[in-house]
Amino acid sequence: MKTWTTTAGTATTQASAIAQKAKNMVLNRYASPLTNFLGWFSIGLGLTQLLAPRQTCEAIGVGNHSTLMRTLGLREMSAGAGILMAEKPSYWLWSRVAGDAMDLSLLGVSLKDGGGRDPSRTAWASAAVAGIAALDLYAAVRQMGEERI
Repeated sequence: MKTWTTTAGTATTQASAIAQKAKNMVLNRYASPLTNFLGWFSIGLGLTQLLAPRQTCEAIGVGNHSTLMRTLGLREMSAGAGILMAEKPSYWLWSRVAGDAMDLSLLGVSLKDGGGRDPSRTAWASAAVAGIAALDLYAAVRQMGEERI
């Protein structure tokens, strides 16, 4: 039978190495904390849109457009993965900005055509997307500046 003995110093070093590996798996070392947050936000939102499209449509007050919602979810997840894995995540942040413009356009069409089930929910969803769009734009510009250094 083989026994393992470790000193406190060795155990601490090993724990630190494991923690660093875990951090590298979930955070992009080339990205700011805001950029990493937006990457994980994209993945979470995309999973929600992909796995619960009908409920997502209901939550934002639009008709049941499950196929479109799943497609938007895939777009979100790919942007999030790109942000978390790319050496230059600003390109993927710009894809989020473009996606926000698309989302605002779709929400606007829903409001204009009266195709939504609950216009007040759609208006609130539009305000939330506009807020995220501003944050995405800020993060993209800031990240580009950091990448040029």
